[in-house]
Amino acid sequence: MRTVFQEQKRPSHPATLTISDIPPGSETADLPQVPASAAKTKKQHTLLIIEDHLEIRLYLKLIFSNEYNLLMAENGEEGFKKACEGVPDLIITDIIMPVMDGFKCCQLIKENLTTCHIPVILLTALTSETDIMKGIELGADDYIQKPFNPNILRTKVKRLIKSREELKEIYTRLLTPTSEPEASPEEKTGEAGLHFPEDPFIIEIVRIINENMKSPDFNVKKLADIMVISQPTLYRRVKTLTNFTISEFIRGVRLKRAAELLRSRRYTVQDIAEMVGYNDLATFRKHFVDFYGTTPSTFCNKMLMEKSE
Repeated sequence: MRTVFQEQKRPSHPATLTISDIPPGSETADLPQVPASAAKTKKQHTLLIIEDHLEIRLYLKLIFSNEYNLLMAENGEEGFKKACEGVPDLIITDIIMPVMDGFKCCQLIKENLTTCHIPVILLTALTSETDIMKGIELGADDYIQKPFNPNILRTKVKRLIKSREELKEIYTRLLTPTSEPEASPEEKTGEAGLHFPEDPFIIEIVRIINENMKSPDFNVKKLADIMVISQPTLYRRVKTLTNFTISEFIRGVRLKRAAELLRSRRYTVQDIAEMVGYNDLATFRKHFVDFYGTTPSTFCNKMLMEKSE
């Protein structure tokens, strides 16, 4: 299997290149074999490719267009903007680019709460240990040197996307309604009775919910205002990471906290309702029943009975 695209000195006007500039036969010769039916399958994930060299950009498009929705950018500045607007599932970026290089772009992506969860693959001819370490220190999830093997690149893309899907499953389990009164290992840790994998965005949301736990007026709008992020972006990001709407997420954290307080047997149901932001006991009971399949009082009594056995 041949590898392709050793990075050359950049042409002064890469936009003038055409598809004919790709080496003869390279359009398909090195591509992994994709079933003809793949193109008909609905594409579930989106990749952002940031690359100023037109022929490499076209080649990457050929590699991934059958399986993924694609966003394309020609430099780091444009790429960062598209990352914030489109919130792709993974980003592949070159390093040596005009306007803004890949290192700076990666840094901005990983420092921004809207994009910090997105896996980033640095794709470049820079091979020194210093460059590789710099990319890793900036938060890059992988570093692939040119010339690259397209099969290896595709495999790494799939692996990173799968890792994010597995993380989503963890969040889903943590906030999935359950009728079991016994605390899970995850529920027994953390201030709000929850331990979340270390995603800066979700950790920040949970911190803000904890700080506003007792406030009945705390809602999605106030959360978005505190985070200085639009409500649509907040909704999309939380849904992407957890499979929950942001309202469901806030309610889930509150009700998990309520269950922890019930287990402590130190407060009345009325007190607990107020402690997790409900000024109406009937609404609290309804939400608790919807979430746990039982009333708060029955939940607590069942737990006491099981402990006495």
